[in-house]
Formats: sequence, C-alpha cells, structure tokens
Amino acid sequence: DLYAVNPYLSARADIDIPYDLVDIRGSWKYHPTLNLQTVVGLGVRRTEREIVWESADVRTFVPTYRTATALELWSEALYRITERDQVSSAVRMRTTSLDSNQTSTYVEPLRLDLHYIRSWSSDLQSAISVQYVGKRRTNVHTNAEIDAYLNVTAALSYALGSGLKVQITADNLVNSSIMLWN
Repeated sequence: DLYAVNPYLSARADIDIPYDLVDIRGSWKYHPTLNLQTVVGLGVRRTEREIVWESADVRTFVPTYRTATALELWSEALYRITERDQVSSAVRMRTTSLDSNQTSTYVEPLRLDLHYIRSWSSDLQSAISVQYVGKRRTNVHTNAEIDAYLNVTAALSYALGSGLKVQITADNLVNSSIMLWN
C-alpha cells in the first residue's frame, strides 16, 4: 500500500518492519463526578528500525530505518458544563530522538485539540473545534521544518433518524497553511 498510494515515495525505497525493544506506558484517570473526567499518560518507547522519512531528491522521500527513542506525555479532559454543553481537550507532547542524537522527522512535538459541542435538541448539534500542531522537523541533517498550524472547524449536524445523520462542516476557518505529513 505504501508504494501504491504515495506518489512522493522514491523508487529506490526499501520497506522494513519496526519492532519495539521497550514500550512502557502508564496512565492515571481521575473521574470525580459524572460531569468531569481527566486522564494523564506517559510513555517511553525504544524501537529498532523506526521509519524516518528523508528527502531523496526533489519532491520525493525515501524511508530509512533507524533506532529511535520516543518520549510522550499526554492528557485528555471532558467536562459537561450542562446537559446540553460539553467541552473536551487533548494535549500531546512527543519527542523522538534517533540513535545519532538527531530528532526524527515529521513527529508532532506538540498537539492541542479543544472541542465544544452544543446539543440544541435531541436531533440538532453544533460543534466548534480548535487544533494546534507545532512545527515538525523535515530533515534529520538540517534544521528544516514545516511551520506550525492552527485549524478552526465549525460543524452543524442533524439526525434524520434510523442512524442517519447529515452534517455540514466548515474547515480551516482561519485560513492556515495546513501541511499534513503524518
């Protein structure tokens, strides 16, 4: 699939399978009321043959496979303000260093998601979402980066019954330059 659907993949790319040498994860959940719940997690992973995207030449990438150590801290929260209103958030901080002490490419060092959902009736809902993704390295040998972006989305959905729902979504309301390479 990687070869078939990716026009930017170099013809000289090899495909390999990564495997974890160590993968330790833990989380703590706090749910004091029906209206509030939070969870915080931490993970450390050491992987052999982690895929690292490197520039092959103009407009193409070649995957290389390196030993990598990843550290991740994340948190999620949900708060029901009223029966009709809820706010949720997710924060993820991640770093991946390679065996050569370089930072891995295309890893989001910071991602923040905020969502507000309003139920106007049992059939009609509206939502607003804000997503921030930090700068990502694009080259292990230089400091080249993809800029951070902010994506604001608004949606309105209506349930027609029998499991059928119609939704209208307006994406990228702040007109950010969004580059998805993950």
